[in-house]
Amino acid sequence: MDSDEKDSIKNESIEEEVEEVEPARKKKKVSREDDHEYTVFIKNLSFDTTNEDLKECFKKFGKINYALIVRDNVSGHSRGTGFVQFEKKESVEICLNQAGKIVLQDFTLDLMPALPKGKVKQIEKEKEAKKVEPKDSRNLYLLREGMIMAGSTASEGVSATDMAKRLRLEQLKSSMLKNLTRFISRDRLTIHNLPDSYDDAKLRKMVVAKTGSKPIECRVMRENKPTPTHPKGKSKGFGFLSFSRHEDALAVLRKLNNNPEIFSANHRPIVSFSIEDMNVLKIKERREIRSKLNNPTYQEKLKIKKLKRKENRKNKSENKPAIKGTRKAPKQVEENEDAFSGFASKPGSVPKHRGTFKLKEQSKIHEKSMKTQNKLRRRQKHELEVQQEKQEKKFDRSVKKSKISDKDSLVAKINKYKDLLKGSNDESTKKQKSKKWYVD
Repeated sequence: MDSDEKDSIKNESIEEEVEEVEPARKKKKVSREDDHEYTVFIKNLSFDTTNEDLKECFKKFGKINYALIVRDNVSGHSRGTGFVQFEKKESVEICLNQAGKIVLQDFTLDLMPALPKGKVKQIEKEKEAKKVEPKDSRNLYLLREGMIMAGSTASEGVSATDMAKRLRLEQLKSSMLKNLTRFISRDRLTIHNLPDSYDDAKLRKMVVAKTGSKPIECRVMRENKPTPTHPKGKSKGFGFLSFSRHEDALAVLRKLNNNPEIFSANHRPIVSFSIEDMNVLKIKERREIRSKLNNPTYQEKLKIKKLKRKENRKNKSENKPAIKGTRKAPKQVEENEDAFSGFASKPGSVPKHRGTFKLKEQSKIHEKSMKTQNKLRRRQKHELEVQQEKQEKKFDRSVKKSKISDKDSLVAKINKYKDLLKGSNDESTKKQKSKKWYVD
């Protein structure tokens, strides 16, 4: 048989199989406006039931056009629901009267009249409109801010020690955030990889010089053991920065994080939003209130503040313009333009923090990329050295040739000068030399 004949036979057999397997789908294509009046919607079906089982179960109520089980588009598994369309409306009424009595594969079926397509779409839209997005009260979306992934442009030039430190900090954050009382602060930052020489004043100067924003709090964490070299205690290598606005904190993070120009290229600052505990903050607030109440001058200050507020309100109400001007919108922080600063976070409906397994994979990928980069650098260095050696050899050869040529020219000149002195070039002297100058 020829290949064309074999292909035609195969196509015919496939078409016959499709007609046998999917008769219900073909019948479903012929739709009417009142199709929903002839169909029954069935719930609580077993996931193992097929179209044939459903058809056999509902045969007793009348002739059936089709019986279909609703399946997932991707996996193809049953959703536990289905449709049965009858030829007559009477059979639908009889079937609905038997609701709660029909059992299929040890499952009691729930029967409902089918709805028109337009109504189903309306119900779906209403459900979507009623859906309330979960509020991110813990600000978990800020966990992504400043994150550096292996293979990205921000990871270029990052040392293996810095990447390993970032991995440890990410793991520590994920373990800390398992406690639901902890959240990510919007206006407080942590900065790691600080040099030992940095104190509070030096850190504040650096932040103001590099970012232009003044922090409210600027603290370098130190050990409680004072030593002769470190009377205030040795630095722990990290500190805290707090700002009055979230926008300022975000701008500082994007300017300082992973910046190679601040400390050094192999020892870059690791900046992120700090994790706070709600219980600890409440204790601090109570302590502040107690200290204020015990302070005798605080009550007088409160009275002065209240009077000032009242005066300001009166002045504002008197000086209000007739036409209300447009209110200026708050300045939005632009997305990080610097390639080194890492990811920019955005508030999402379902915030998630990364797992430790993915972080380990990222560190492995970064190590591999660092190895490949080091190999390329070594090759480039070796190629440059080889080129330099070749150029030096060429230069040495040219110098040697020039020296040899100079020597030859000098030797020739000296010989000529000697010949002149001897008079070997003059013909008369040559003739005289041939004769004897003495008498026998």
